Amino acid sequence: MLLDYLLNDPDMAKLQQTEKGVPVSAAVIVALNEEGLSETNEYKAIQDMIAHQDEMHLMIPNMKNESIIDAFKSGQMNIYLIK
Repeated sequence: MLLDYLLNDPDMAKLQQTEKGVPVSAAVIVALNEEGLSETNEYKAIQDMIAHQDEMHLMIPNMKNESIIDAFKSGQMNIYLIK
């Protein structure tokens, strides 16, 4: 119930705006448009990405390789655990 409110409630969207990114809920997007919040850079960027998603490709194909992802995660954990 709380998660639904945080993600899908138009009143919460008006308070949060695009602070944590642009929500995917249609009701929330309508609420943002009504408040004039669709002019934020975040909103415009997401709309551009949606419009051109068929043209977007994975920038680094190696990131599909599980061993590379595991090495990244392991390195990241080592950095945080050393501090």
